[in-house]
Amino acid sequence: MDIETPRLRLVSSRWQDVELQHDVLADDRLALLPWTMRGDTIAAYRKATALPSSHVIRALNQEQAEIGIVEFAAGSLFFFVRQPWRGGGLASEMVTAACSDMAMQQLGLNLIRARVLRENTPSVRVVTKAGFVFSRLALLSGRTILEFERRRGQPVTPLPS
Repeated sequence: MDIETPRLRLVSSRWQDVELQHDVLADDRLALLPWTMRGDTIAAYRKATALPSSHVIRALNQEQAEIGIVEFAAGSLFFFVRQPWRGGGLASEMVTAACSDMAMQQLGLNLIRARVLRENTPSVRVVTKAGFVFSRLALLSGRTILEFERRRGQPVTPLPS
């Protein structure tokens, strides 16, 4: 998969080719990865391998710097943007493109779920701009999680020009 947006190029990849994998693993939101976290899953990621059903998409800016990733595993979305590129709308652009009907069709996905900490307002904005709709509240380790869904064919906010 290769998708162009006004400011990004999204490229299918393998986890071991992701430059920012150590940034992701150091992030305190790791517990929200879309699968049940167990020690062996973390260990597998630290050895630079992905889950068997995982699709990893690298986001490159116009200078070809890797600014973020989108990952789909077990029908769930995980996304991460490196600190210097946060706050400028690149996460919304990246996730909207990666969750487009065309991308979902290429990946064989009809439904994607996203889990976001309630207090993570920027990520809530990202998934709602990408066409996800709120589905339910959940608790994870005493923290409130908002769960969202996006079905192929749902309208998506147009990308900024």
